[in-house]
Amino acid sequence: MMEGKDRKIVRFPNTKGKKIGRVLTIGFIIILGIFIGLNIFKNTEKIYTAEYGYLKPSVEGCGILIRREQVVKAPITGNVNFLVPENERVREGDVIAEIKDSSIDIENIEKRLEEIDREIKRLEGIYQSKQPTNEEFKTIETEAKLEQKKEQIVDAITNGNLSMPISFKKEILTYLDKKENIRKDFYEPLIDLNKEKQALIEKTNEAGVKLKAPFSGVVSYKIDNFEDIFNIANIEELAQVDIKNSNYGIINYKIFHKEVDEPVFKIVDNFKWYMIVEIDASLNFFNSSKTEPIWIRFPSNEIVKCEVFEVLDNGRLIISGNEYFKDLISERKIHIKIEKNNEFGIIIPTAAIISDNNKCGVMIKGPRGKEFREIEVLYENGNKAIVTGVKRWERIIN
Repeated sequence: MMEGKDRKIVRFPNTKGKKIGRVLTIGFIIILGIFIGLNIFKNTEKIYTAEYGYLKPSVEGCGILIRREQVVKAPITGNVNFLVPENERVREGDVIAEIKDSSIDIENIEKRLEEIDREIKRLEGIYQSKQPTNEEFKTIETEAKLEQKKEQIVDAITNGNLSMPISFKKEILTYLDKKENIRKDFYEPLIDLNKEKQALIEKTNEAGVKLKAPFSGVVSYKIDNFEDIFNIANIEELAQVDIKNSNYGIINYKIFHKEVDEPVFKIVDNFKWYMIVEIDASLNFFNSSKTEPIWIRFPSNEIVKCEVFEVLDNGRLIISGNEYFKDLISERKIHIKIEKNNEFGIIIPTAAIISDNNKCGVMIKGPRGKEFREIEVLYENGNKAIVTGVKRWERIIN
């Protein structure tokens, strides 16, 4: 009996029940997570009601500026003095810069020219003092006077009177002596001085050259060496230029020493310019045949009014303008936004537009649930679009 009292009952844990409990707990958590996720997803769906309104269509793209421009190069090697600041409008013939050859002593040349001018004035004074003698020469040299003397000499010789021819001979010799003296004292020195003066002036012109504007426009010292290529004269040939992959660097040529044929400045016609632009061809941005103004907005937020000159293929077009803007004279490739007049129609968010089986459309939330609706995008400006295929007040899933 004592042995029976010492016995202990050993209980083993029910592992099967615990496993079932764990499975149920995990299953509950998964179901709860799915439920919460579906509700979160459902709540993230935004519903937009289609409504009439006005929209300013816009599209971004890249453009290549085509201008009437001409580069003026250095005719000699020397130091440049820039007389006109950049971006200033000038007229044809205005002096923009001067270039001087430092190897030529301009100061001494100018001093010598002053000496020559003084000497010429002195000789002219001598000439004026001999005017009576000069008048005498003119009288003797007239044909009538000579013819008269000739007749008198013939008559005198015929009559045996030789004193008259001898007297006239002395008169002629005196005249020739005086004429020779004036030639030596005045004409020859004057000729030599004028020759020297002309040679010095030519040397001065070679040493210091004034560079002028070839036509009216705006001064620029930024040159990209494509001025002869991207020119209005070549606009038809430039229609297929690679815009996206182009890389045109601007070089600032405003340095104060120039070699021969090195660019000094350029003049840009600010009254007419063109731009070859490439935009997303799928947007069908210019789907209207009517002529309408457009506006270009630049990165600086500056806006200019212009017009479509020609619509090309693959989303390319040529824009023409006559308004000046800050980047006109320096930039070649530039990022722009093209804007049009306000358009009226059914407006929806562009974020709601999807593609299904290569069809453009939106998801409509109706009484039967969601359905795909094919649409046509007429205009857009990045965030919103005017479309057809959707009715007013229809609910669109955004």
